[in-house]
Amino acid sequence: MNSIFGINVENKDIQEMIEYYRNKSINNMYPIISILEWNGTKIPRGAKVGNHFIDWTQNGNVHAGGELVGMYDRMIEFGPNDLQVMVLYTKETVINIDGNPCKTI
Repeated sequence: MNSIFGINVENKDIQEMIEYYRNKSINNMYPIISILEWNGTKIPRGAKVGNHFIDWTQNGNVHAGGELVGMYDRMIEFGPNDLQVMVLYTKETVINIDGNPCKTI
């Protein structure tokens, strides 16, 4: 079984959701789709896009290094233990707060 965060990505509904995100990414000119997961506040402090720390996220926009670097959809807001999950659309690799590259779809 192919999974992301324990979710079976071979499920038809999940496949449709992934296709939606891929289409959105292409339409917005941000080819890399990453899943960023962390515990804490709504802004992923310590995460990076390329070599720049994410400054803020608001209204679907991701800003890092003082510039717009991508877009996002928030999947989980203040889940268990303040879990936050976003799908980010960028041109550069997203590095999670723990220093590892995020999973991509």
